[in-house]
Amino acid sequence: MNVNGEYRRKLTSAEAAIEVVKSGDTIIHGTSIAEPPALLTALADRVRRGGLSGLKTYSSLAMAYASRFQGQPVEGRGGYVFTVIRTA
Repeated sequence: MNVNGEYRRKLTSAEAAIEVVKSGDTIIHGTSIAEPPALLTALADRVRRGGLSGLKTYSSLAMAYASRFQGQPVEGRGGYVFTVIRTA
């Protein structure tokens, strides 16, 4: 198997990758420095456009990109203080 060819075959945009997410889904994403900025941004943009509702997101240490859901109809939960409810 050619690893580079396989990579190119699977490579897609963040917007295309989040098309599989449906309203009411639960999202558990990478935490801290593993937080996926492009995917979370694309997902938050889709929620803002009205394309999704009732999402639940889980993160144990949410960073800046999880805050993109602030003010959106997304239920955020985490083991630590979730970025969207931090005041500082």
